[in-house]
Amino acid sequence: MALQSCRECGKAVSTEAATCPHCGVPQPTTPTAEGSAHLIRSEDLATPAPAPSRARDVAGAALGWIIGVVLGVAALGVLVTDVLGGFLFLVAAAVVLPPVNAWLKRTLNLALSAKAKAWLVLGFLFAGSLAMARGVTRGEERETARAAETRAAALRADFTANGPTILARMDSAIRARNYVLAATLGQKYAGAVTDSQLARRTREAQAGQAREANRAKEQALVARAAATPATNLEANRDLYRQLVALNPTNAAYKAKYDDFNNRLRQQQAVEQDRLRRFGPVPQASAWDGTYREVKDYLQQVANDPDRLKMEACTPVYHVANGWLVGCDYRGANAFGGIIRQSNWFIIRNGRVVEMKESSAYRP
Repeated sequence: MALQSCRECGKAVSTEAATCPHCGVPQPTTPTAEGSAHLIRSEDLATPAPAPSRARDVAGAALGWIIGVVLGVAALGVLVTDVLGGFLFLVAAAVVLPPVNAWLKRTLNLALSAKAKAWLVLGFLFAGSLAMARGVTRGEERETARAAETRAAALRADFTANGPTILARMDSAIRARNYVLAATLGQKYAGAVTDSQLARRTREAQAGQAREANRAKEQALVARAAATPATNLEANRDLYRQLVALNPTNAAYKAKYDDFNNRLRQQQAVEQDRLRRFGPVPQASAWDGTYREVKDYLQQVANDPDRLKMEACTPVYHVANGWLVGCDYRGANAFGGIIRQSNWFIIRNGRVVEMKESSAYRP
């Protein structure tokens, strides 16, 4: 015989008892349907939530080991050439290794999410790559400096052994006006050897080179001046200005420059006076080369303005009383026939003031 709690009063009662001796409820140890449902609901509420997926944790840990080991091996290779870059790669590897993450959680109560780990790894890898690039650049600079020092040492040794011969070759080249050879020899040793005789000859050779270059330039400018028309005052003045700069002691160059400069100033003064008296210079149309002032005048005096057709015009000249242009055009005569005409037109202040026969001037 076993004892259980009564379903009503909760006191101990035999499982074989027909009624509870304490409260009189029949079948005191048999649960009712409502009680069974209540027990089931209580059991359901007491059931713990399912545990996180074990497989996902194992997969994450395996991935962390794989990435960490790969980065760690790469870091060891980088450490050979760049300490800072290798250290940053090692830190990136440590971020994803499971033991490191477990230590951080246990010691610092710090749990990194997968996204945070990814950004940290990318940041350390980027910084490590920059450090490696700087290291490569510094290495190249060191190699360049080492090579330059090796070459300088070789040049110093060569000059120590053959200095008199080298200086004699430079002297011979300078006497022969072979300044290029002398300057080349001097510049070859100048950066590595400190020698006053070598420096003096190098300066002398470079000065000779400059003189030769100036002489060639002077000859070219003289040839250009000879081919330039004397009426082109501005071009001649500029050519002789350059010649005076190259050879200030040449009195002929200075006289030519002064002459062209004075004539150009006089010409500019005359042109300014014309502008003051005649107004702006008429401008030919970029479309057909004719002048607006002439067309406006002809339309005013034409028998039939609508049938006026401008054909061609001369450049602008000047006469005592204004700007002068000649134009060919077609227009209707008094009988309505179309005839071709040519005339000269004197323009002042933007309008035609006089029309002349084509025979009045000769261009």
